Amino acid sequence: MKIGDPETTSSGTKLMKGVFVREYNIVNVEDYSNVPNKPTKTIGQKGFEPEICIKLYLQNSGMDKPYEKILFGKYKKDKVTGEIKNWDSFNNSVQWLLYKMFGEFEINSDFSIPQTLLFRLNSQKVEVISYVADYDVNEKKLKYETYSKFFPAKATIEEMQVQFEKDLPYLKKYNPKAVDLMEEDSTNFNVEEMNKINNTPSF
Repeated sequence: MKIGDPETTSSGTKLMKGVFVREYNIVNVEDYSNVPNKPTKTIGQKGFEPEICIKLYLQNSGMDKPYEKILFGKYKKDKVTGEIKNWDSFNNSVQWLLYKMFGEFEINSDFSIPQTLLFRLNSQKVEVISYVADYDVNEKKLKYETYSKFFPAKATIEEMQVQFEKDLPYLKKYNPKAVDLMEEDSTNFNVEEMNKINNTPSF
Protein backbone atom coordinates (compact mmCIF):
# COMPACT_ATOMS: atom_id res chain seq x y z
CA MET A 1 0.00 0.00 0.00
CA LYS A 2 1.42 3.39 -1.01
CA ILE A 3 1.50 6.03 1.67
CA GLY A 4 1.30 9.69 0.70
CA ASP A 5 1.87 12.89 2.62
CA PRO A 6 -0.01 12.84 5.93
CA GLU A 7 -2.99 15.15 6.23
CA THR A 8 -3.01 17.30 9.37
CA THR A 9 -6.28 18.48 10.92
CA SER A 10 -7.44 19.82 14.29
CA SER A 11 -7.90 16.18 15.33
CA GLY A 12 -4.26 15.38 14.58
CA THR A 13 -2.44 13.78 11.69
CA LYS A 14 -4.72 11.58 9.59
CA LEU A 15 -3.59 7.97 9.14
CA MET A 16 -6.66 6.71 7.31
CA LYS A 17 -10.40 7.30 7.26
CA GLY A 18 -11.52 8.29 10.74
CA VAL A 19 -8.10 7.55 12.25
CA PHE A 20 -5.83 10.26 13.65
CA VAL A 21 -2.61 10.42 15.63
CA ARG A 22 -1.55 13.16 18.04
CA GLU A 23 1.50 13.70 20.20
CA TYR A 24 1.10 13.92 23.98
CA ASN A 25 3.36 14.38 26.96
CA ILE A 26 3.16 11.80 29.74
CA VAL A 27 2.81 14.00 32.82
CA ASN A 28 2.21 11.26 35.39
CA VAL A 29 2.20 7.46 35.68
CA GLU A 30 0.43 5.30 38.28
CA ASP A 31 1.00 1.56 38.70
CA TYR A 32 -2.07 -0.57 39.47
CA SER A 33 -0.44 -3.94 38.85
CA ASN A 34 -1.11 -6.78 41.27
CA VAL A 35 1.90 -8.87 42.25
CA PRO A 36 2.27 -11.80 44.69
CA ASN A 37 2.50 -11.08 48.43
CA LYS A 38 1.60 -7.41 48.12
CA PRO A 39 -1.64 -5.53 48.91
CA THR A 40 -4.33 -5.87 46.26
CA LYS A 41 -4.83 -2.89 43.98
CA THR A 42 -8.13 -2.09 42.30
CA ILE A 43 -9.09 0.31 39.55
CA GLY A 44 -12.44 1.75 38.49
CA GLN A 45 -15.69 2.11 40.41
CA LYS A 46 -16.37 -1.63 40.30
CA GLY A 47 -13.06 -2.45 41.95
CA PHE A 48 -11.48 -4.38 39.08
CA GLU A 49 -8.26 -6.17 40.06
CA PRO A 50 -5.92 -6.05 37.05
CA GLU A 51 -2.85 -8.22 36.66
CA ILE A 52 -0.51 -5.77 34.91
CA CYS A 53 -1.80 -2.22 34.68
CA ILE A 54 -0.60 1.38 34.48
CA LYS A 55 -2.57 4.60 34.24
CA LEU A 56 -1.06 7.36 32.11
CA TYR A 57 -1.92 11.02 32.37
CA LEU A 58 -1.53 12.58 28.92
CA GLN A 59 -1.51 16.24 27.98
CA ASN A 60 -0.58 18.53 25.11
CA SER A 61 -0.50 22.28 24.61
CA GLY A 62 -4.16 22.44 23.60
CA MET A 63 -5.48 20.86 26.81
CA ASP A 64 -6.34 22.54 30.12
CA LYS A 65 -5.88 19.30 32.04
CA PRO A 66 -4.54 15.80 31.22
CA TYR A 67 -6.74 12.91 30.23
CA GLU A 68 -6.29 9.41 31.61
CA LYS A 69 -5.53 6.27 29.64
CA ILE A 70 -5.26 2.86 31.26
CA LEU A 71 -3.09 0.14 29.74
CA PHE A 72 -3.39 -3.55 30.65
CA GLY A 73 -1.49 -6.81 30.42
CA LYS A 74 -1.68 -10.33 31.82
CA TYR A 75 0.69 -12.85 33.36
CA LYS A 76 1.69 -16.25 32.08
CA LYS A 77 0.58 -18.73 34.74
CA ASP A 78 0.97 -22.42 35.44
CA LYS A 79 -2.26 -24.04 34.23
CA VAL A 80 -2.42 -26.30 37.29
CA THR A 81 -1.13 -24.24 40.21
CA GLY A 82 -1.85 -20.75 38.87
CA GLU A 83 1.69 -19.71 39.77
CA ILE A 84 2.96 -16.71 37.82
CA LYS A 85 5.77 -17.63 35.43
CA ASN A 86 6.29 -14.43 33.43
CA TRP A 87 4.47 -11.66 31.59
CA ASP A 88 2.20 -12.74 28.75
CA SER A 89 3.16 -10.73 25.68
CA PHE A 90 -0.16 -11.31 23.87
CA ASN A 91 -2.24 -8.13 23.75
CA ASN A 92 -0.10 -6.64 26.52
CA SER A 93 -0.24 -2.89 25.96
CA VAL A 94 1.98 -2.19 28.99
CA GLN A 95 4.77 -4.38 27.61
CA TRP A 96 4.25 -2.86 24.15
CA LEU A 97 4.72 0.69 25.48
CA LEU A 98 7.77 -0.09 27.60
CA TYR A 99 9.46 -2.00 24.80
CA LYS A 100 8.72 0.67 22.21
CA MET A 101 10.03 3.40 24.49
CA PHE A 102 13.12 1.69 25.94
CA GLY A 103 13.82 -1.51 24.00
CA GLU A 104 14.38 -4.72 25.97
CA PHE A 105 13.81 -4.15 29.67
CA GLU A 106 14.04 -6.06 32.96
CA ILE A 107 11.16 -6.60 35.38
CA ASN A 108 11.54 -7.29 39.10
CA SER A 109 11.82 -10.82 40.48
CA ASP A 110 8.21 -10.60 41.73
CA PHE A 111 7.13 -9.68 38.13
CA SER A 112 6.40 -6.06 39.05
CA ILE A 113 7.47 -3.02 37.03
CA PRO A 114 10.67 -1.37 38.32
CA GLN A 115 10.12 2.12 39.68
CA THR A 116 13.00 3.32 37.50
CA LEU A 117 11.01 2.42 34.36
CA LEU A 118 7.90 4.20 35.64
CA PHE A 119 10.03 7.22 36.48
CA ARG A 120 11.54 7.23 32.99
CA LEU A 121 8.08 7.23 31.42
CA ASN A 122 7.30 10.55 33.05
CA SER A 123 7.89 13.49 30.69
CA GLN A 124 8.22 11.19 27.66
CA LYS A 125 6.40 12.11 24.45
CA VAL A 126 4.12 9.52 22.86
CA GLU A 127 2.04 9.27 19.71
CA VAL A 128 -1.56 8.28 20.45
CA ILE A 129 -3.94 6.98 17.80
CA SER A 130 -7.69 7.64 18.00
CA TYR A 131 -10.18 5.94 15.72
CA VAL A 132 -13.82 6.70 14.98
CA ALA A 133 -16.37 4.43 16.65
CA ASP A 134 -19.73 6.13 16.22
CA TYR A 135 -21.60 9.28 15.18
CA ASP A 136 -23.90 10.95 17.69
CA VAL A 137 -26.81 12.35 15.68
CA ASN A 138 -28.06 14.50 18.56
CA GLU A 139 -24.71 16.06 19.39
CA LYS A 140 -23.67 16.20 15.73
CA LYS A 141 -20.21 14.84 16.42
CA LEU A 142 -18.08 11.74 16.04
CA LYS A 143 -17.18 9.49 18.95
CA TYR A 144 -13.64 8.13 19.15
CA GLU A 145 -11.83 5.27 20.86
CA THR A 146 -8.13 5.23 21.78
CA TYR A 147 -5.90 2.58 20.23
CA SER A 148 -4.11 0.82 23.09
CA LYS A 149 -0.73 0.65 21.37
CA PHE A 150 1.19 3.87 21.89
CA PHE A 151 4.30 4.85 19.95
CA PRO A 152 7.37 6.93 20.83
CA ALA A 153 7.51 10.40 19.31
CA LYS A 154 10.18 9.24 16.83
CA ALA A 155 7.78 6.72 15.21
CA THR A 156 6.98 7.32 11.55
CA ILE A 157 3.50 7.69 10.08
CA GLU A 158 4.08 4.58 7.98
CA GLU A 159 5.10 2.50 11.02
CA MET A 160 1.96 3.50 12.94
CA GLN A 161 -0.33 3.00 9.96
CA VAL A 162 1.05 -0.46 9.20
CA GLN A 163 0.61 -1.60 12.81
CA PHE A 164 -2.92 -0.18 13.04
CA GLU A 165 -3.95 -1.94 9.82
CA LYS A 166 -2.44 -5.17 11.15
CA ASP A 167 -4.69 -4.97 14.22
CA LEU A 168 -7.84 -3.94 12.35
CA PRO A 169 -9.44 -7.43 12.62
CA TYR A 170 -9.37 -7.03 16.42
CA LEU A 171 -10.64 -3.45 16.55
CA LYS A 172 -14.34 -4.26 16.56
CA LYS A 173 -15.36 -0.70 17.45
CA TYR A 174 -13.63 0.90 14.46
CA ASN A 175 -16.49 2.25 12.35
CA PRO A 176 -15.38 4.36 9.36
CA LYS A 177 -18.99 4.45 8.14
CA ALA A 178 -19.67 6.89 10.97
CA VAL A 179 -17.71 9.50 9.00
CA ASP A 180 -20.08 8.99 6.06
CA LEU A 181 -23.07 9.38 8.39
CA MET A 182 -21.70 12.66 9.71
CA GLU A 183 -21.02 14.00 6.20
CA GLU A 184 -24.48 12.92 5.03
CA ASP A 185 -26.13 14.46 8.07
CA SER A 186 -24.17 17.68 7.60
CA THR A 187 -25.18 17.86 3.94
CA ASN A 188 -28.85 17.29 4.77
CA PHE A 189 -28.68 19.93 7.50
CA ASN A 190 -27.12 22.48 5.14
CA VAL A 191 -29.74 21.77 2.47
CA GLU A 192 -32.55 22.23 5.01
CA GLU A 193 -31.06 25.50 6.20
CA MET A 194 -30.70 26.76 2.62
CA ASN A 195 -34.31 25.80 1.91
CA LYS A 196 -35.42 27.79 4.95
CA ILE A 197 -33.49 30.79 3.70
CA ASN A 198 -34.80 30.44 0.14
CA ASN A 199 -38.39 30.09 1.36
CA THR A 200 -38.23 33.11 3.65
CA PRO A 201 -40.15 36.01 2.08
CA SER A 202 -38.17 39.19 1.51
CA PHE A 203 -39.68 42.57 2.27
